[in-house]
Amino acid sequence: MPVVCQTDAQRETRALWLERLLAAQTALELVQTALQLGQERDGAGRGLEAATAAHEQRILVQLAQAAKRDGVLPSFIPGGLALPMVSTTDIGSLAAEALLDGPRGERVLELSGPRDLTPQDIAAVISKLLARTIQLVEAPLEAVVPTFTSFGISSDIAELFRQMYEGIRAGRVSFEGGKAEARRGSTSAEETLRQLSK
Repeated sequence: MPVVCQTDAQRETRALWLERLLAAQTALELVQTALQLGQERDGAGRGLEAATAAHEQRILVQLAQAAKRDGVLPSFIPGGLALPMVSTTDIGSLAAEALLDGPRGERVLELSGPRDLTPQDIAAVISKLLARTIQLVEAPLEAVVPTFTSFGISSDIAELFRQMYEGIRAGRVSFEGGKAEARRGSTSAEETLRQLSK
Protein backbone atom coordinates (compact mmCIF):
# COMPACT_ATOMS: atom_id res chain seq x y z
CA MET A 1 0.00 0.00 0.00
CA PRO A 2 1.60 3.29 -1.00
CA VAL A 3 1.63 6.21 1.43
CA VAL A 4 2.40 9.44 -0.36
CA CYS A 5 3.13 12.92 0.94
CA GLN A 6 4.37 16.14 -0.61
CA THR A 7 7.22 17.40 1.49
CA ASP A 8 7.49 20.89 0.02
CA ALA A 9 3.78 21.72 0.35
CA GLN A 10 1.42 22.39 3.21
CA ARG A 11 0.38 19.68 5.66
CA GLU A 12 -3.11 19.82 4.21
CA THR A 13 -1.71 18.46 0.95
CA ARG A 14 -0.12 15.54 2.76
CA ALA A 15 -3.35 14.78 4.58
CA LEU A 16 -5.33 14.95 1.35
CA TRP A 17 -3.13 12.38 -0.36
CA LEU A 18 -3.43 10.05 2.63
CA GLU A 19 -7.20 10.52 2.81
CA ARG A 20 -7.56 9.50 -0.83
CA LEU A 21 -5.89 6.19 -0.07
CA LEU A 22 -7.82 5.60 3.15
CA ALA A 23 -11.10 6.36 1.38
CA ALA A 24 -10.70 3.38 -0.95
CA GLN A 25 -13.52 0.94 -0.23
CA THR A 26 -12.24 -2.05 -2.19
CA ALA A 27 -8.91 -3.56 -3.17
CA LEU A 28 -9.53 -2.47 -6.76
CA GLU A 29 -10.17 1.15 -5.71
CA LEU A 30 -6.98 1.06 -3.62
CA VAL A 31 -4.95 -0.17 -6.59
CA GLN A 32 -6.50 2.42 -8.92
CA THR A 33 -5.85 5.22 -6.41
CA ALA A 34 -2.29 4.07 -5.86
CA LEU A 35 -1.64 4.03 -9.60
CA GLN A 36 -3.08 7.53 -9.94
CA LEU A 37 -0.93 8.82 -7.09
CA GLY A 38 2.09 7.19 -8.68
CA GLN A 39 1.42 9.08 -11.90
CA GLU A 40 1.01 12.31 -9.95
CA ARG A 41 4.25 11.58 -8.16
CA ASP A 42 6.06 11.12 -11.46
CA GLY A 43 4.70 14.45 -12.72
CA ALA A 44 5.25 16.42 -9.55
CA GLY A 45 8.98 16.79 -9.92
CA ARG A 46 11.17 17.46 -6.92
CA GLY A 47 10.09 17.60 -3.31
CA LEU A 48 7.87 14.54 -3.39
CA GLU A 49 8.21 11.63 -1.01
CA ALA A 50 6.54 8.25 -1.45
CA ALA A 51 6.53 5.19 0.80
CA THR A 52 5.51 1.93 -0.82
CA ALA A 53 4.73 -1.05 1.38
CA ALA A 54 5.15 -4.72 0.59
CA HIS A 55 2.35 -7.31 0.83
CA GLU A 56 0.55 -6.83 4.14
CA GLN A 57 0.92 -9.52 6.78
CA ARG A 58 -2.72 -9.24 7.89
CA ILE A 59 -3.74 -11.38 4.89
CA LEU A 60 -2.11 -14.25 6.79
CA VAL A 61 -5.04 -14.29 9.22
CA GLN A 62 -7.44 -15.27 6.43
CA LEU A 63 -4.97 -17.87 5.17
CA ALA A 64 -4.62 -19.30 8.68
CA GLN A 65 -8.39 -19.56 9.08
CA ALA A 66 -8.69 -21.46 5.81
CA ALA A 67 -5.75 -23.70 6.72
CA LYS A 68 -7.26 -24.46 10.12
CA ARG A 69 -10.47 -25.58 8.43
CA ASP A 70 -8.96 -27.57 5.55
CA GLY A 71 -5.46 -28.51 6.73
CA VAL A 72 -3.93 -27.13 3.55
CA LEU A 73 -2.55 -23.79 2.40
CA PRO A 74 -3.29 -23.23 -1.30
CA SER A 75 -0.93 -20.87 -3.12
CA PHE A 76 -0.75 -19.43 -6.62
CA ILE A 77 2.83 -18.42 -5.80
CA PRO A 78 5.61 -21.07 -6.04
CA GLY A 79 6.48 -22.48 -2.63
CA GLY A 80 10.09 -21.35 -2.72
CA LEU A 81 9.52 -17.83 -4.02
CA ALA A 82 10.30 -15.29 -1.28
CA LEU A 83 8.26 -12.09 -1.16
CA PRO A 84 8.49 -9.04 1.11
CA MET A 85 5.68 -8.74 3.66
CA VAL A 86 5.10 -6.08 6.30
CA SER A 87 2.72 -5.47 9.19
CA THR A 88 0.37 -2.49 9.29
CA THR A 89 2.04 -1.54 12.59
CA ASP A 90 5.40 -1.22 10.86
CA ILE A 91 3.83 0.63 7.92
CA GLY A 92 2.42 3.21 10.33
CA SER A 93 5.66 3.56 12.26
CA LEU A 94 7.90 3.85 9.21
CA ALA A 95 5.52 6.26 7.45
CA ALA A 96 5.34 8.41 10.60
CA GLU A 97 9.13 8.51 10.78
CA ALA A 98 9.27 9.67 7.16
CA LEU A 99 6.73 12.42 7.80
CA LEU A 100 8.58 13.60 10.92
CA ASP A 101 11.88 13.68 9.02
CA GLY A 102 10.65 16.79 7.24
CA PRO A 103 11.46 17.83 3.66
CA ARG A 104 14.37 15.89 2.20
CA GLY A 105 13.78 16.30 -1.51
CA GLU A 106 12.43 13.60 -3.75
CA ARG A 107 12.76 10.10 -2.39
CA VAL A 108 11.03 6.73 -2.41
CA LEU A 109 10.89 4.50 0.67
CA GLU A 110 10.24 0.78 0.29
CA LEU A 111 8.77 -0.78 3.44
CA SER A 112 9.02 -4.47 4.25
CA GLY A 113 9.16 -6.74 7.28
CA PRO A 114 12.16 -8.27 9.09
CA ARG A 115 12.64 -10.86 6.32
CA ASP A 116 11.05 -11.93 3.06
CA LEU A 117 8.77 -14.96 3.27
CA THR A 118 8.03 -17.88 0.94
CA PRO A 119 4.68 -19.71 0.93
CA GLN A 120 6.62 -22.57 2.58
CA ASP A 121 7.66 -20.19 5.39
CA ILE A 122 4.05 -19.06 5.82
CA ALA A 123 2.83 -22.67 6.01
CA ALA A 124 5.45 -23.36 8.69
CA VAL A 125 4.39 -20.30 10.74
CA ILE A 126 0.72 -21.27 10.53
CA SER A 127 1.57 -24.89 11.41
CA LYS A 128 3.39 -23.71 14.51
CA LEU A 129 0.54 -21.48 15.67
CA LEU A 130 -2.15 -24.11 15.01
CA ALA A 131 -0.01 -26.91 16.46
CA ARG A 132 -0.77 -29.08 13.43
CA THR A 133 0.92 -29.74 10.11
CA ILE A 134 -0.39 -27.55 7.32
CA GLN A 135 0.36 -28.79 3.83
CA LEU A 136 1.27 -26.26 1.14
CA VAL A 137 -0.53 -26.91 -2.13
CA GLU A 138 0.71 -25.02 -5.19
CA ALA A 139 -2.02 -24.20 -7.70
CA PRO A 140 -1.47 -23.34 -11.39
CA LEU A 141 -2.23 -19.92 -12.85
CA GLU A 142 -5.01 -21.50 -14.91
CA ALA A 143 -6.93 -22.06 -11.68
CA VAL A 144 -6.91 -18.40 -10.59
CA VAL A 145 -9.94 -17.16 -12.55
CA PRO A 146 -12.23 -20.12 -11.84
CA THR A 147 -11.24 -20.05 -8.16
CA PHE A 148 -11.98 -16.35 -7.73
CA THR A 149 -15.19 -16.42 -9.73
CA SER A 150 -16.37 -19.28 -7.50
CA PHE A 151 -16.18 -16.75 -4.64
CA GLY A 152 -18.57 -14.46 -6.49
CA ILE A 153 -15.87 -12.19 -7.92
CA SER A 154 -16.45 -11.02 -11.49
CA SER A 155 -14.41 -12.59 -14.27
CA ASP A 156 -12.82 -9.22 -15.10
CA ILE A 157 -11.51 -8.76 -11.56
CA ALA A 158 -10.48 -12.42 -11.35
CA GLU A 159 -8.41 -11.91 -14.50
CA LEU A 160 -6.65 -8.97 -12.86
CA PHE A 161 -5.69 -11.25 -9.97
CA ARG A 162 -4.39 -13.81 -12.46
CA GLN A 163 -2.26 -11.13 -14.11
CA MET A 164 -1.00 -10.04 -10.69
CA TYR A 165 0.10 -13.58 -9.80
CA GLU A 166 1.67 -13.96 -13.22
CA GLY A 167 3.59 -10.72 -12.65
CA ILE A 168 4.74 -11.85 -9.21
CA ARG A 169 6.00 -15.15 -10.63
CA ALA A 170 7.84 -13.33 -13.41
CA GLY A 171 9.39 -10.80 -11.02
CA ARG A 172 7.53 -7.85 -12.56
CA VAL A 173 5.58 -7.05 -9.37
CA SER A 174 8.34 -5.82 -7.11
CA PHE A 175 9.92 -2.79 -5.51
CA GLU A 176 11.54 -0.16 -7.73
CA GLY A 177 14.99 -0.63 -6.26
CA GLY A 178 17.63 1.71 -7.66
CA LYS A 179 17.74 4.93 -5.64
CA ALA A 180 14.81 3.89 -3.45
CA GLU A 181 15.53 3.54 0.28
CA ALA A 182 14.77 0.10 1.72
CA ARG A 183 13.29 0.19 5.22
CA ARG A 184 12.54 -2.95 7.24
CA GLY A 185 10.15 -3.15 10.15
CA SER A 186 10.57 -5.37 13.20
CA THR A 187 7.22 -7.18 13.39
CA SER A 188 7.40 -10.80 12.29
CA ALA A 189 4.63 -12.71 10.56
CA GLU A 190 4.21 -14.87 13.65
CA GLU A 191 3.73 -11.78 15.85
CA THR A 192 1.13 -10.39 13.46
CA LEU A 193 -0.80 -13.66 13.40
CA ARG A 194 -0.76 -13.93 17.19
CA GLN A 195 -1.95 -10.34 17.63
CA LEU A 196 -4.75 -10.49 15.04
CA SER A 197 -5.94 -13.96 16.01
CA LYS A 198 -6.74 -13.01 19.61
